[in-house]
Amino acid sequence: MLPTLLLAAAVLVGVVLLLRPRLKNASALEADPLSPRISADVRTGEEQVMIRLTRSLTIAVGRDQVGYGEIYVVSSADDVIELASRSEIGRGFHGEIRLRRGRRGTVAEYFLLRLPDDETLHSRVLRLERQIAEALRGIDDEAEVRMRSVGVAAQPVPRAHAPAAVRRPSAGQRSNRSPYSARRTAGATPSDSFR
Repeated sequence: MLPTLLLAAAVLVGVVLLLRPRLKNASALEADPLSPRISADVRTGEEQVMIRLTRSLTIAVGRDQVGYGEIYVVSSADDVIELASRSEIGRGFHGEIRLRRGRRGTVAEYFLLRLPDDETLHSRVLRLERQIAEALRGIDDEAEVRMRSVGVAAQPVPRAHAPAAVRRPSAGQRSNRSPYSARRTAGATPSDSFR
């Protein structure tokens, strides 16, 4: 009886050790230039989406404005917002938000093009993705925002995830707060967005 239990335990340990790398990789972010991690239908023009999205992300513009491993906006032109992390050897994170004309306004899609195996950078990218989804909802609170989780197809983002600071008042409401005071109270400042 005891040898059978020891053999079963050894087989179980062997199976766990063999499957461990696969389980670890299943939970990791993966670059995929063909399918967007975030997509949204926003009811406004591409230029307005580009301007407001770039302002809403609260990340630095330009490589010289960030430290090693931090995410910044490389450029925003030709309906593409290019994002990267600072890397001295050119192998950091690389992502793009692509805008195109849709039936009811603008289709915005975020693609994860390159991502090195760095846990800290992965958490920064996940935080950036939440910011992108929230910013798109802030531009159009009726926007249909779909976000793909790791290993799962794109799912609609619930409306409750939109931050109160960027929600627009409805037709019957008026707000006495300026966008600046709303951002201050929400705590969204560029300096602490990726710390």
